[in-house]
Amino acid sequence: MSTPAKYRKKPVVIEAMRWDGTSDSRAEVARWVTSGGGETTYTCSDTDRCAENDGDVPHYFRVVTLEGAMNVAVGDYVIRGVAGEFYPCKPVIFEATYEAAEPATTDTSTISDGYHTFAELYEYRMLYNAHAAEGWAQQGKAVKSWRHSDGEECFGGGWFVVVVDLYPHGQVSNHYPAADWDLFHVPEVDRAPEWDGHTPQDAAQRLRAALTTGEATR
Repeated sequence: MSTPAKYRKKPVVIEAMRWDGTSDSRAEVARWVTSGGGETTYTCSDTDRCAENDGDVPHYFRVVTLEGAMNVAVGDYVIRGVAGEFYPCKPVIFEATYEAAEPATTDTSTISDGYHTFAELYEYRMLYNAHAAEGWAQQGKAVKSWRHSDGEECFGGGWFVVVVDLYPHGQVSNHYPAADWDLFHVPEVDRAPEWDGHTPQDAAQRLRAALTTGEATR
């Protein structure tokens, strides 16, 4: 003998507009529905009486759904579903089922590989780089600056760049927030050397090449 099973509604984002009873609001809802490929109607319950009484008789605002035309009462929401279909929904049901959807944001600093978060890995990278830059600075290879070679502040201010010349392989560079400035014991220059166009992939290849040939420590 079969028994009912429990199901949870999937988290989906829908669009909706509410009719406040005014003609302007109705027109806005109708435009939205028709622009999305739907259909609405607004009809009088008695056209003869409507003409005689200057429209002061009941009218029906309807939206065409997959099950046919359905009335939209004042205060109802009109929903566009996941398949693009339109249908009305009573406020009490709507407010119990839906909440305003905020733009999705992700705090990447808390993402983890199971051992370290991004924030931890970036801090480790910065500290390792600060130690390495100090050694390169003793060889005259590393400098730091608040400005790029064109004189513009790094990222508009609040950041600095450290540039290392791993001749003959080329430059490697990284930007850091102002709070880390004193951790980099390398000479300060007014403007950073002109960027040679290297990408993060280029920098990794240059670092590997310098380590392979032993030039990183010479």
